[in-house]
Parts: sequence; structure tokens; C-alpha cells
Amino acid sequence: MRPKGKPRKVAHANRIRSFAACCGTHLFFEEAKDSETIDVTIASLDDPAVAPQKTIWLEDKLPRVTIDRSCRRSRKARKFPDMKNNSTLILLVGGLLAFAGPVSCGHAASKQKASYGTRVKCRPGEKIEFLDFTVEYVGERRKTVPVYPRGFLYYDFKVSKGKAEKMVSSTTGTGVIDPTNFEIDGKHYQLELRRSDKLGKLKDNELVIWQGNPPS
Repeated sequence: MRPKGKPRKVAHANRIRSFAACCGTHLFFEEAKDSETIDVTIASLDDPAVAPQKTIWLEDKLPRVTIDRSCRRSRKARKFPDMKNNSTLILLVGGLLAFAGPVSCGHAASKQKASYGTRVKCRPGEKIEFLDFTVEYVGERRKTVPVYPRGFLYYDFKVSKGKAEKMVSSTTGTGVIDPTNFEIDGKHYQLELRRSDKLGKLKDNELVIWQGNPPS
């Protein structure tokens, strides 16, 4: 496997995920730094039209996904007896990932358009394009303080408009789920995670951004 350029790595959800630095495309992820295997996204391969020989994580399969019955299958990530690193292409139904193959970031960058005051799904490396700026979820980090050695969990977002760029961090470590205020290009906005004052409870992978103060 020969990546073009140096991928950007983000630790998230007990995994190490790597993204193309040039466009944000999700390339692969590892269980740990010393993992024996690396999962590679099929869509990032130079030649994605390769046929999988084994299929796992069938329990997460979407209804619209059709599986080749000739493939060996498993509902979870069970290792097959004859599986060898870098020797077999494997389809992971939940994440559409594969082992082996050349990698590049020549495909379209991961980006979605969103509106203010609506639930938006976010994931590391994906850019969310709002009317006035672009938001990218960088990942989570834990920050310790002397009075609380265990530390607080922060969720970091990169907000950019043209050449202007800033980091916005949100945390619920104190137990108070309030909007996070930020400003860019002279305008004020609010970022909501976990719970929205107007929309109610949010999923772990959802955010809401309001212009100025959210309506009461």
C-alpha cells in the first residue's frame, strides 16, 4: 500500500483514523499504533472496482446494500482461519473498508452543506459548509486541571472562512450543557452539542449552529 503524501491522524472513538491532508478524505483507521492490520476505505483506492472475497460486520449492513453470496460472511469482525495481512480484500459492511491496494486522495473531498438551526451530522475530517464559513470536526481531547486530575473532555472544531481560521472547543465537563459561543469575520454564532435549547436532545454525532443567540 503506497499512500501519496503524509496522512493526518486523529484519535477518536478508541481508534486512530487517518485522513488525506490535502482534501480530508477518510483513508484508513487502526486499532492502535502497533496494530497488525490497517483498514483502508474502498472509495479512496485508485482502483476501487476490486471484488471483495470476504464480508464481515453483516449485523450493521444497511438494507439497500447487496452482498455477493459467493463471499464468505460473518455478522461481526470474526477472523477467518486463512486470513493473512495484505493478502485478501475484505469488505466491512458497516464502514465499507478494505485491506490492501494503492491509496490516493484524488477523489472528491468529504464535504456536506448545512443550514443554521438544523441538526447536522459530523465526523472527523469531514467539512461542513455553512452559508458564512466551513466547519471541520477535528476530534476529541482530554485536558486535566489540578483540581480535577481526571480532566475534561473537549470536542474541537476548526472554523474557517477564506484565510481566516480559528479553533472552537466545546465541553460538558462541568455538567452544564450550554451553547459554545464563537466569532468569525465579525459575526457571532453558537455551537450546540448533546442538547439544543430549541431542538432538544442531540445524538453524539450531531451538532447545531445558530447565528447570534438561538431563539428561545
